[in-house]
Amino acid sequence: MKTVLVTGGAGYIGTMLVRKLLENNYKVKIIDRFFFVDEYALPQNNNLTIIKDDIRRIDKNEFENIDIVIDLVNLSIAPHNNSFFDKHTWEINHDSRVRNAKYSKKYGVKQYLLASSCSVYGFTKENITSNENSKLNPQSTYAKAKVATENEVVKLADENFMVNCLRFPTVIGYSKRMRFDIIVNSMVYDCYKEKKVKVLRDGKQRRPFVHINDVANSYLFFMNYGKQEKINGEIYNVGDEKNNINIINLAKLIMKELKVKENIEWFGDNPDDRSYFVSYDKIKSIGFEAKYTIRDGINDVYSNLVNGKLEKTEDTTSISWFNKLEHWKKIIDSKTMYDGMLEIK
Repeated sequence: MKTVLVTGGAGYIGTMLVRKLLENNYKVKIIDRFFFVDEYALPQNNNLTIIKDDIRRIDKNEFENIDIVIDLVNLSIAPHNNSFFDKHTWEINHDSRVRNAKYSKKYGVKQYLLASSCSVYGFTKENITSNENSKLNPQSTYAKAKVATENEVVKLADENFMVNCLRFPTVIGYSKRMRFDIIVNSMVYDCYKEKKVKVLRDGKQRRPFVHINDVANSYLFFMNYGKQEKINGEIYNVGDEKNNINIINLAKLIMKELKVKENIEWFGDNPDDRSYFVSYDKIKSIGFEAKYTIRDGINDVYSNLVNGKLEKTEDTTSISWFNKLEHWKKIIDSKTMYDGMLEIK
């Protein structure tokens, strides 16, 4: 039975991935700060070890006796040009993950899988579909940190240490640690609750999506790929072209699926700084196929709203949490709460 270390294992993707790993007879150790959920959001299982800690200060010995590392830990996209969050984005999304990869190699881990993002493509012309060889155009600190991390960890790959960077589009679908601050999930919620969908002007921006189940399945695919020397040190977009869509068409699709009369609320004065479609020929060439569609994601979220399993709270929107942290930073002289959240003493 192989042991998998999952950083950020209590996050939106992590809570679903950990379940799938346990179902497939892996031992799992997760490291997470548990900002948004407690340990009861994870299954009770003798093969699951939970470590509540910040990835920036964990003991390097946690990488001993680990077969595979899945590095999910991540500070999601924060407000633009915010020095407070930019600093922590680089510390968490870049510095800690490069360190994790180096520790993994040093302590004999066989495989390291980095969760990256298609946001590295940034903004492209309408006639371009980006692939893994395309020129990168990261717009946010989040995306720039992803590019820098990819560049450093792939260099560590050798015959004894397998490294892959998986670039995910915007993820959709239900999770035990739900997020309503990502496009499809947010739009479905607004359509269900308010009978309208909010769209950033002008709606022509292009985006790729991937269902959370396909994300989890992609990890199992790479963990069990037979000819590892063929894919070692490679970067892969994960998904399918059928889930490339313009935002305005996405909004209309959601209203159609929920059987709501078309009602779009426009917002924003500045154009979106992300617009790109993505090719998945490379990952298809090694045998992976994404099975789920945008419709699956829409109905997945909608059905869980209808049956009462979901509600939108501060813990389901990262930006609310970011704003709360900044507020604490400004008003608490002792900084006790603030230091307990992000600062490393």
